[in-house]
Amino acid sequence: MTTILVIEDNTPIRREICAILELEGFQALSAATGEEGIAAAVESLPDLIICDITMPGYDGYAVLEALQQNGDTARIPFIFLTARSTSRDIRLGMTRGADDYLTKPFTIDELLGAVRTRLRRMQKITEPLAQEVARTRSQLDHALRIDNATGLPNRKVLEEHLADSRQGLPATFNRALILMSIDHYQQIRYALGYDMINRVIKRMTARLARLTGAEESLYRLESDTFAVLLTGLVAGERAHRTAELVREAVKQPIKFGESSLNLTISVGLSTCPGRVSSPAKLIPTAETALFHAIENGGNQVRVYQPYMEEHSINRLSLIDQLYNGLKRHEFAVYYQPKLALGEARIVGMEALIRWNHPEVGMVLPGLFMPAAEETELIHPLGDWLLNEACTRTIEWHNQGYRNLQVSVNISARQLEKPDFVQKLAGVLSATKLDPKALELEVTERAFPEDLTIIQDTLNRIKDMGVHLCIDDFGTGCATLSTLQQLPFDSLKLDQSFVCNLMEKETDVAITLSMLRMARLLGLGVVAEGVETEAQKDFLTENGCNQMQGFLFSKPLSHQAFSDLLTRTA
Repeated sequence: MTTILVIEDNTPIRREICAILELEGFQALSAATGEEGIAAAVESLPDLIICDITMPGYDGYAVLEALQQNGDTARIPFIFLTARSTSRDIRLGMTRGADDYLTKPFTIDELLGAVRTRLRRMQKITEPLAQEVARTRSQLDHALRIDNATGLPNRKVLEEHLADSRQGLPATFNRALILMSIDHYQQIRYALGYDMINRVIKRMTARLARLTGAEESLYRLESDTFAVLLTGLVAGERAHRTAELVREAVKQPIKFGESSLNLTISVGLSTCPGRVSSPAKLIPTAETALFHAIENGGNQVRVYQPYMEEHSINRLSLIDQLYNGLKRHEFAVYYQPKLALGEARIVGMEALIRWNHPEVGMVLPGLFMPAAEETELIHPLGDWLLNEACTRTIEWHNQGYRNLQVSVNISARQLEKPDFVQKLAGVLSATKLDPKALELEVTERAFPEDLTIIQDTLNRIKDMGVHLCIDDFGTGCATLSTLQQLPFDSLKLDQSFVCNLMEKETDVAITLSMLRMARLLGLGVVAEGVETEAQKDFLTENGCNQMQGFLFSKPLSHQAFSDLLTRTA
């Protein structure tokens, strides 16, 4: 209903005007003084104001001026009402910003004519604006619900669809949610760039769309995460089969001219009824299953099981404790000596992070680094480890042990960061450590299928003079081609081969072949996990360069390693 405010100190006139307006279907508000009128206008924001000029206190001109200084009331149409009828008075009112001028006495037709004229003119002004606001609101709502790159509905829409599906459906009506995440997405995105990764995502979306039927809906929840919602009586039976079909479809090469890209995805699946009792639980339980798929190496389908919840809760607690541990400086670096075989002298050490947990004591990295690598915590942890190892090494150099080379493990997540090489250069500059005294170990299992993703980063590190080593060699998928493409200086034989050298012929054969391959490529070889003299002798006789293991020393604290250097000098 259109609201009109009448400001008039003459009570009979004010009441008469309000009565006329209400008979015509308007809502009439009234004020007896200028001060009351200003307050009423600010509070109610009427569609039109009729105001007498001559009033005690604030006159009509003062009321108009006050309202024009308020952004909320400045555009409200304003009609002066007065007994002053000279042309000078009319010009004065209009120049002050009034929209019309009614003189007393006036007829009902004159009053209603002025009111309707002002309202029509205001409607012509505000109608296009209202249409534009509605259009903008619609566009904003679309943007908040639809992924711009793919045109797919987003997480908000999925949540709404799951909420709707709870209403009025029989208990036997099944729903299944498939969540999928692109493996190594950040590496791929940094390597390809914004435009190319969008093309890849669109190609992948097209494949997924071809697999969806009338009872299936496809969503994009995050940059690397998609969802398929299956509904219907057989959704539960069809879910696992669809999840595998989706995984296989994504694995097919995506071709761009003469080039192609191979993607893999991790998949989490949850069903209702079945694994969970309510559609509202499908998203969090499918996310839990997806996490387990990623945690176990990716490129696989995991179905939600209740036992996963406890593991996820423990993981969240662990991440929280890791974050607090960083703030409280609970981490330390231990150093395991590396010996030159045949000379029995210390030539370096591997820097190994340890967590001195206030409740459980010393925690080994295998129990907390996987969780750190799945979050952003790997970056501050890795930065701290690198800086601490370089700082201690330059101290030992300054004490006369200038031949020492420190080895630091680097995760794939760290290599994915565009500024990693810059950070590395900053650490070397700040600590004044010779780049040749630093070796970065990259685990073989971290290699992406497309080696170009890390090749440029590794080449830039190599150009700085830093040595590069493949860690856990033999446990991943590195081939002769891999070793030829990437600028590594050495490889580290995984301890799983070394520990069985005297017991398993297959491990002997594998170790000998790896040593021959390393010699062929001019790579140094480090054996880890050496625990017996027989293992050491075998490795020495067959051309292994360095070793580390409990036969010589376990990992040592900074002070204990310093003492060892003093004793063996």
